[in-house]
Amino acid sequence: ESGVWKFLKYVKLKDKKLLLYGYGMICQLIMANYDLSELNIVAISDKKFEDSNDTEINGIKTVTPDKLSTVDFDIVLSSLYTNVPIYYCLNYQNLTQNIVSIFPKEEN
Repeated sequence: ESGVWKFLKYVKLKDKKLLLYGYGMICQLIMANYDLSELNIVAISDKKFEDSNDTEINGIKTVTPDKLSTVDFDIVLSSLYTNVPIYYCLNYQNLTQNIVSIFPKEEN
């Protein structure tokens, strides 16, 4: 288990209700290859759920980005390359949760 994964799992996300944002290839690979059972994932959000009848994936509730306010969560775990769409959705719905990205920040 990598040090980065341990950091995310045990330091930043321990005892938090998580909303996964972005159900693309990256999120699907993580869900398929890591044991996420110790994380309290309460929902997965993605625009693709607007055209889907899926209400759950692997027992986790699905929600469209415009309905984030209907979910009780502490932190957004982003699998997007940029968090701009997430900030927009949170601000538009007057939500103030923090965003944690699975991608490391680039150093300038």
